[in-house]
Order: sequence, then C-alpha cells, then structure tokens
Amino acid sequence: MRHIYLIAQYSRLEEMQAIAGDLVELGHTIASTWILGEHQTKDAEPTFEEAQAWCNFDIKDLERADTVIAFTEPKGTMSRGGRHTEFGYALCWAQAGQAPPSGKPYTIHVVGHREHIFYCAPEIIFWSSWEALREHLIREALRGPKAHATETTEGQNRDIIDLGKSADQQQRGTPESTLPSGV
Repeated sequence: MRHIYLIAQYSRLEEMQAIAGDLVELGHTIASTWILGEHQTKDAEPTFEEAQAWCNFDIKDLERADTVIAFTEPKGTMSRGGRHTEFGYALCWAQAGQAPPSGKPYTIHVVGHREHIFYCAPEIIFWSSWEALREHLIREALRGPKAHATETTEGQNRDIIDLGKSADQQQRGTPESTLPSGV
C-alpha cells in the first residue's frame, strides 16, 4: 500500500486526523507527523528553533512518502503558506519520477481548488472532494497492488474535476475565467 503525506492548512488538523484514520483503515500508512498535533505553540508564532525543527520533520516525512494528498482552499483564503512549500517539494519529486531516497514513483493527489499555477502541472491528479478520492482508493485496494501503477490513467478519465474549472464551478457548471489573483 501507499505511504501518504497529507498537506493542508494547520487549522484543518482535526479533519486531517479523521482522513488519516480513513487511510489507515484502507491499509495505508501516514507519513505526516504534523497531524499528531505537535506543531502547536503556546505563543501566536513559533520560536525560530520550533519552526526550524518542524520544517526538518516535515521534509523528512515528505521524503518517506510515495504519495501526497494536498487539500487546497478556495480563492481568498488566507494562510501562512507552508503547505505550498510542501507541495513544491512533492511536485519536484513527482516531475523527477521518484521520491528521494526511496526511488519509488511519487504520486500527487489534490483535493479542492487550483490555488496557483503550480497546481496545474500535468503530474497532478485532481479530485472534487475527499469522498471521490476515497472511493478511488477503495476501488484501488480491491483491485490489488498493481492498481497503483495505473491510477493516473484511470483517474484522469473518471472522478477528477475538470482541469479548467474549480471544484465550485465544476459543480455549478460555469467556466473559470481567470487564474487565482496574484498569479
């Protein structure tokens, strides 16, 4: 099965813990130690030492993964953006075709919206909702270990949102006319 790193805003911690539980029930392991809730600080901002340690932990976790699931936010959502850096690492490895140091193929699933141009890379498999991706992973588990190798082809033909539309617009059927502001 997969070794999965979850990317999301830290404010979605409880939701990611529930999703991690779903993934473990499907036989996957979770590489994201941040979902244990240990990246919290008593102050509004972490100290430099805390931030540096968390950065190192997260990069090591990403290196151990062979799959990333990134949960994006609608336009206008404010965040510090660390998750975009994690996504950038994953995208580089996916484009190289493997995750260091394992050398395994690296897969990126994105659930939600295209927050900027890098979420339009051809290596990304988009899903309109966690439920759609979860159903795909269930079908994949039922098909067995070889299903992982064919997931991109099958996913692009089935449960993925249209690459030209955001999740909201996909549901409404209206075209997306512009990229997110600031792109």
